[in-house]
Amino acid sequence: MSSWAFRVMLPTAIICALLLAAASSASAAFTEIAQTTHSSKASAVGSAVVFSRYDASTRRFRLVVVARDGVPRVLPIPSRTAPFDVDAGTDSDGHAVAVYSRCTREPEWRNAQFQGETINYNRASGCDLYMARLTSGPERRLANLSMGSASEFLPTISKGRVAFARRYTSRRGAAGVNPKIYLGSVGSTLVRLVRAGAQNGASSATRPISMDLSGRQLALVWSRETDSCRKSSGGDNSLNQPVATTAYLTTPGAAPRQMSTACTWDQEGKMSIAGIAWAGGRVIFATQHVVGDGQFGSTVTTIDSASRESSTRELLSTGDAFLRYLTTTNTGIVVTTTMTHGRDPVRTTISETPFLAP
Repeated sequence: MSSWAFRVMLPTAIICALLLAAASSASAAFTEIAQTTHSSKASAVGSAVVFSRYDASTRRFRLVVVARDGVPRVLPIPSRTAPFDVDAGTDSDGHAVAVYSRCTREPEWRNAQFQGETINYNRASGCDLYMARLTSGPERRLANLSMGSASEFLPTISKGRVAFARRYTSRRGAAGVNPKIYLGSVGSTLVRLVRAGAQNGASSATRPISMDLSGRQLALVWSRETDSCRKSSGGDNSLNQPVATTAYLTTPGAAPRQMSTACTWDQEGKMSIAGIAWAGGRVIFATQHVVGDGQFGSTVTTIDSASRESSTRELLSTGDAFLRYLTTTNTGIVVTTTMTHGRDPVRTTISETPFLAP
């Protein structure tokens, strides 16, 4: 295994200490990892960061890995016409891998990036799950976790276990629109249902927008349309689609534990929870806020999964850019921001701040 793809993880106790120290910092300093056009989900394992890069000559996306040395490398797997819903993690042998979907009908992604939204893979169809090693490839279809009568997307992997969303496209009504979350393993056909957030009727807006697995514990952000957001915004009826995003911690057979929620344009200025990730036994998630006329900022919250102790600090002032995704390396927090200004293509920046902020 090459040195850039997967470095030894810091001991849990050290990461926890770094997180606690960072929580008291007033601001975070970021180092740019990469810039690309169009919105792209980034995910990390060890010190390697994986994301989609758009190739204007082919109008397709390639999956790229950036090492700690900053040199990008294109994974030797086929491209696709939409950004990858990629997650980086480890297989049962400890190898660094990427998991993602491939769909016969891709999700609509261009409008989402202009509206400050994450790509809605629940609106795609015919999606199956795939996995590839970061050191070599090639990819393999996870046939045991992919059903012909359903569409699977937004996978996350940890030590060979895979959590993913599944929509039963052959079913009628809400059952064929609203996705469910399952936990399985590479090479096994056994999957277990994981309880997630509430579902309001048949709406493709009801979906996970970010998931990260650690062992059997799944941290996720769940999105759904709800009138409670309209109320929290002071009764503004101009909100056509009031959406709540909620951070949960859950395991198979247990009720999901709600950690935080945000409504579009609520009275406290919270806009959405943009991403969630694990780091040393703690869950980290970012919340985007409205701080002025067309100006955004964000906070990061760290919660100990055992003691439930939490802390929140300022993360990033994004100006007029949208905070899209959050992930963690073995030394820091990686965020993806997108600036539109009505342009196509948009500009996406992937950057990292250390757990122990200066």
